[in-house]
Amino acid sequence: INTMGFDILTPATGSVSRIAGFGHEGLIALIKAGYEDWNYEKMDFKQDLKTRGVDDVEGLPTYPFRDDGELVYDVIEECIEEYVDYYYCSSADIVADTAL
Repeated sequence: INTMGFDILTPATGSVSRIAGFGHEGLIALIKAGYEDWNYEKMDFKQDLKTRGVDDVEGLPTYPFRDDGELVYDVIEECIEEYVDYYYCSSADIVADTAL
């Protein structure tokens, strides 16, 4: 969850804390445990599919999460590439951008 979601979902009197069987303290412990193992590489959709062994279309011909997710991933990737290419002429321009 992002910062705003964390603040909304995790207060001691919040709905998630009230309906979760492990209470507020358990909710916070669960979130902390998840963050301990988190890194940006786990955010790579296609690498995640490969790591979990569900990227093989022949071995797993019907897997809507993979199949639909790859379509969305490809569209987002193309959009980002077009945006970056519009504003930066080279990789050196990106490296030189002090705002990044």
